[in-house]
Amino acid sequence: MSRARKAPEGFACPYRDRCPEAGGLPVRRIYDEHHDHLQREDEHFRIRGEMAREIHDLHRTLRERDAEIDRLKAENKILHQRVRIVPVAAPSVCPHCQSTTDPERGGERAYLQEDIELCPVTVVTRFEHATSWCPCCRRQVAQG
Repeated sequence: MSRARKAPEGFACPYRDRCPEAGGLPVRRIYDEHHDHLQREDEHFRIRGEMAREIHDLHRTLRERDAEIDRLKAENKILHQRVRIVPVAAPSVCPHCQSTTDPERGGERAYLQEDIELCPVTVVTRFEHATSWCPCCRRQVAQG
Protein backbone atom coordinates (compact mmCIF):
# COMPACT_ATOMS: atom_id res chain seq x y z
CA MET A 1 0.00 0.00 0.00
CA SER A 2 1.33 3.43 -0.90
CA ARG A 3 2.05 6.07 1.64
CA ALA A 4 -0.30 9.09 1.81
CA ARG A 5 1.12 12.33 0.49
CA LYS A 6 -1.01 14.67 2.58
CA ALA A 7 -1.95 14.53 6.21
CA PRO A 8 -5.58 13.73 6.85
CA GLU A 9 -7.98 16.63 7.36
CA GLY A 10 -7.68 18.13 10.83
CA PHE A 11 -4.46 16.25 11.70
CA ALA A 12 -2.14 18.04 14.16
CA CYS A 13 1.33 16.57 14.56
CA PRO A 14 2.21 16.10 18.23
CA TYR A 15 5.87 16.87 17.42
CA ARG A 16 5.13 20.14 15.59
CA ASP A 17 6.92 22.31 18.17
CA ARG A 18 9.72 19.84 18.86
CA CYS A 19 10.36 17.44 15.97
CA PRO A 20 12.71 14.56 16.83
CA GLU A 21 13.67 14.20 13.12
CA ALA A 22 14.78 17.88 13.03
CA GLY A 23 16.98 17.79 16.10
CA GLY A 24 14.22 18.95 18.41
CA LEU A 25 13.63 22.21 16.52
CA PRO A 26 10.17 23.52 15.62
CA VAL A 27 9.18 22.73 12.02
CA ARG A 28 8.13 26.35 11.38
CA ARG A 29 11.60 27.61 12.33
CA ILE A 30 13.25 25.14 9.92
CA TYR A 31 10.91 26.26 7.12
CA ASP A 32 11.59 29.95 7.85
CA GLU A 33 15.38 29.41 7.87
CA HIS A 34 15.18 27.51 4.58
CA HIS A 35 13.14 30.32 3.03
CA ASP A 36 15.62 32.94 4.34
CA HIS A 37 18.50 30.87 2.92
CA LEU A 38 16.87 30.84 -0.54
CA GLN A 39 16.41 34.63 -0.41
CA ARG A 40 20.07 35.15 0.61
CA GLU A 41 21.18 32.82 -2.18
CA ASP A 42 19.17 34.82 -4.74
CA GLU A 43 20.73 38.03 -3.42
CA HIS A 44 24.23 36.51 -3.69
CA PHE A 45 23.60 35.48 -7.31
CA ARG A 46 22.34 38.99 -8.10
CA ILE A 47 25.47 40.53 -6.54
CA ARG A 48 27.73 38.07 -8.40
CA GLY A 49 26.06 39.07 -11.68
CA GLU A 50 26.65 42.76 -10.94
CA MET A 51 30.28 42.05 -10.05
CA ALA A 52 30.80 40.05 -13.25
CA ARG A 53 29.41 42.95 -15.32
CA GLU A 54 31.66 45.39 -13.46
CA ILE A 55 34.72 43.17 -14.04
CA HIS A 56 33.83 42.93 -17.75
CA ASP A 57 33.55 46.73 -17.95
CA LEU A 58 36.90 47.15 -16.16
CA HIS A 59 38.61 44.74 -18.56
CA ARG A 60 37.18 46.68 -21.51
CA THR A 61 38.43 49.94 -19.99
CA LEU A 62 41.90 48.41 -19.50
CA ARG A 63 42.00 47.24 -23.13
CA GLU A 64 40.99 50.72 -24.31
CA ARG A 65 43.65 52.35 -22.12
CA ASP A 66 46.32 49.90 -23.30
CA ALA A 67 45.44 50.70 -26.91
CA GLU A 68 45.63 54.42 -26.17
CA ILE A 69 49.00 53.98 -24.43
CA ASP A 70 50.35 52.01 -27.39
CA ARG A 71 49.09 54.68 -29.80
CA LEU A 72 50.69 57.47 -27.74
CA LYS A 73 53.98 55.56 -27.48
CA ALA A 74 54.06 55.11 -31.26
CA GLU A 75 53.21 58.77 -31.77
CA ASN A 76 55.93 59.81 -29.31
CA LYS A 77 58.47 57.60 -31.07
CA ILE A 78 57.60 59.16 -34.43
CA LEU A 79 57.94 62.65 -32.98
CA HIS A 80 61.40 61.92 -31.57
CA GLN A 81 63.03 60.26 -34.53
CA ARG A 82 64.24 61.35 -37.92
CA VAL A 83 63.34 59.35 -40.99
CA ARG A 84 65.30 59.49 -44.19
CA ILE A 85 64.32 57.69 -47.37
CA VAL A 86 66.92 56.09 -49.63
CA PRO A 87 65.68 54.95 -53.06
CA VAL A 88 67.37 51.82 -54.46
CA ALA A 89 67.10 51.14 -58.21
CA ALA A 90 65.75 47.86 -59.54
CA PRO A 91 68.37 45.38 -60.74
CA SER A 92 68.80 44.97 -64.48
CA VAL A 93 70.27 41.48 -64.00
CA CYS A 94 68.83 38.78 -61.74
CA PRO A 95 71.15 38.19 -58.74
CA HIS A 96 70.22 34.48 -58.78
CA CYS A 97 70.55 33.40 -62.42
CA GLN A 98 72.10 36.53 -64.04
CA SER A 99 69.39 36.76 -66.71
CA THR A 100 67.97 40.11 -67.85
CA THR A 101 65.04 41.35 -65.71
CA ASP A 102 61.85 43.14 -66.74
CA PRO A 103 61.44 46.36 -64.70
CA GLU A 104 57.92 46.89 -66.14
CA ARG A 105 56.63 43.90 -64.20
CA GLY A 106 58.46 44.93 -61.04
CA GLY A 107 57.17 46.68 -57.99
CA GLU A 108 58.52 48.12 -54.78
CA ARG A 109 59.59 46.78 -51.40
CA ALA A 110 60.51 48.81 -48.37
CA TYR A 111 62.83 47.86 -45.52
CA LEU A 112 63.31 49.80 -42.30
CA GLN A 113 66.65 50.08 -40.56
CA GLU A 114 66.87 51.75 -37.16
CA ASP A 115 70.23 53.21 -36.14
CA ILE A 116 70.05 53.67 -32.39
CA GLU A 117 72.47 56.32 -31.28
CA LEU A 118 73.51 57.18 -27.74
CA CYS A 119 72.05 60.65 -28.08
CA PRO A 120 68.24 60.81 -27.69
CA VAL A 121 67.40 60.87 -31.42
CA THR A 122 66.95 57.58 -33.27
CA VAL A 123 67.53 57.69 -37.02
CA VAL A 124 65.30 55.48 -39.10
CA THR A 125 66.29 54.82 -42.69
CA ARG A 126 63.69 53.53 -45.11
CA PHE A 127 65.17 51.76 -48.11
CA GLU A 128 62.66 51.72 -50.95
CA HIS A 129 63.82 49.01 -53.31
CA ALA A 130 62.41 48.99 -56.82
CA THR A 131 61.95 45.42 -58.02
CA SER A 132 62.08 43.72 -61.39
CA TRP A 133 60.57 40.51 -62.69
CA CYS A 134 62.97 37.73 -63.61
CA PRO A 135 61.38 35.60 -66.35
CA CYS A 136 63.83 32.72 -65.76
CA CYS A 137 63.35 32.51 -61.97
CA ARG A 138 59.71 33.62 -62.27
CA ARG A 139 59.91 35.90 -59.22
CA GLN A 140 60.39 39.49 -58.10
CA VAL A 141 64.04 40.45 -57.56
CA ALA A 142 65.58 43.46 -55.84
CA GLN A 143 69.10 44.72 -55.33
CA GLY A 144 70.52 43.52 -52.08
